[in-house]
Amino acid sequence: MRTTRRDGFRWVLAILFILQASYVYYLVGQAQENLRLVRIYRSATETDRPADGTYVCLTGDVVPFAPQIMDQAFDRDLCDRLGVRDPIWYEARFTHTVKHGKSTHTITDRVLSGRRSYRVRTPAGEVTLDQSPEFTYSYHRTSFGSDDGLLRYSPVSRRLGVEYFAPRRVHVFGVAHVGPNGAISLSGAYKQPVIVSEVSRSTLVSNTMMAVGLTAAAIVYFLTTLFVPWKTSIREQIEKLPSVCYIFDVTGGSEGLAIFFFVLYGVAFGLINAYFGSDHAFYADQLSAVAFMGFCMLVHISRSVEFLYVADKRDGYLYEYSRGYFSFTKTRLAPIADLRLWIDVQRNSKGQKSYYLKAGVPGGKVFDVGGSGSSEATLIDIKNEFDQFRGRRPTGTGLAFSAPAQG
Repeated sequence: MRTTRRDGFRWVLAILFILQASYVYYLVGQAQENLRLVRIYRSATETDRPADGTYVCLTGDVVPFAPQIMDQAFDRDLCDRLGVRDPIWYEARFTHTVKHGKSTHTITDRVLSGRRSYRVRTPAGEVTLDQSPEFTYSYHRTSFGSDDGLLRYSPVSRRLGVEYFAPRRVHVFGVAHVGPNGAISLSGAYKQPVIVSEVSRSTLVSNTMMAVGLTAAAIVYFLTTLFVPWKTSIREQIEKLPSVCYIFDVTGGSEGLAIFFFVLYGVAFGLINAYFGSDHAFYADQLSAVAFMGFCMLVHISRSVEFLYVADKRDGYLYEYSRGYFSFTKTRLAPIADLRLWIDVQRNSKGQKSYYLKAGVPGGKVFDVGGSGSSEATLIDIKNEFDQFRGRRPTGTGLAFSAPAQG
């Protein structure tokens, strides 16, 4: 049995499969990390009366003190611009871009930062942290263009990127230490890290578990697409009778549209993530899982998109089979007996050769039945295979397709 050479679209699908499998590996690791975090969140006891040595979650208002500010005027203007007061931490990076030939480089002109120590005023009293938090939910990011007043602090710059953390009320996790005078401090221990969060413990648990669930659903759907085709392959049906039909599998028709959809989906996800994505990791994980599932669905459906030229000995004609997302057509093109194949050689501006396999009848339309990346030797093999096929006597029964022939 002859196996049809895969066209460019099948190679695109193969590359996408490798990318999908790699991303699944990443998702599995992310799901495991999120499950670990959920166990940590659940192990903390929410209380207003922490006992010494217990892992607790305390809630209270931020009380900043001891500011360490690089530029006081910028600190005031930035807080006004962000609508915050006394941020715990921020870093502002002024940049501009320069071009060197075809490459663009980002130059950092100035970095201004600020930091404040803080206590947390809770019903149990003021709480201090003995160490920096291992997890912070969440640093926020924003940027400003060259027309913003903050750019006056670095006139050469054209962009200002700011990362900051400025909560008024927080939920802090840690191992409680209660001093003789009742002073409370939190520190970390094995599997009991210090965590500072803008969102509550219950929100952390529920949303992180949702991220795990969506990730699991996306992985299961991806695995399902490997074994359950959206539609039965036309090419595979025709390949069952190699003495009856010869297939020229080329990239065309709706396959080009499918490739465009792949690119469009990636660009759309990048824009949505950039402009509407959340700074909280669990929301980002949820969005990634949903986006991956959607992409798997697009690839799943697109695997059924096919464009083929088929020489059929049952009636002696060359046909065009084209199945898109919503339609299927079978168009009769030319008699096989009159069909002539030749290799068309084209050169680009640098003198490099490209080879294309053409087919046509005298005075009729010419069809591209191979090429675009194929070597001359490969196209010669295809031409010889077809000539041998055309000279053989057909055996076996034909195949029936629902769409009527056109032309």
